[in-house]
Amino acid sequence: MRVASRGSRTAEVFGLVKAHQANYSISMLYGIYNVSESGYQAWLKRKPSERTVADLALGDRIEAIHRQSRRPTGGREFKPS
Repeated sequence: MRVASRGSRTAEVFGLVKAHQANYSISMLYGIYNVSESGYQAWLKRKPSERTVADLALGDRIEAIHRQSRRPTGGREFKPS
């Protein structure tokens, strides 16, 4: 089971604010998710961490391998290249 770190929880909440801001008042979203405007604005300007970039690249690679196999693949069938 994955345990979310404080950083990933923050990014998740700010991501929800960003996803819903077209449909709801941004100030209402700040209140619902209990985040500050300054924290949200800082998150928007922040570059992704090296770990986030690496995780996204790994996910893309796994998806590409899965598409190439054209069938459901279990973790034991992936071979490192």
